Amino acid sequence: MGAERPISCVYCQSSIDVQTDVKPADVNIIVKALTEFNASQAGGETPDYLAITVRDDAQDLVGGLVGATYLGWLQIPPPR
Repeated sequence: MGAERPISCVYCQSSIDVQTDVKPADVNIIVKALTEFNASQAGGETPDYLAITVRDDAQDLVGGLVGATYLGWLQIPPPR
């Protein structure tokens, strides 16, 4: 798969790109906008963040998973 595949948008003057080389700044803009939209539609509900940790015998963190529950859904985001 290439780094970018443009998709034409028949009904708008924007372009839609599928990217495999994702810029962290782009992810931050998208997440901020989605978070603001969801908050405006969720009647005051906010995500409850959670972490599942794996520790060795010395209680050092050796792995884990982060996510959130929101409006009855569990979200586990992809790695950055």
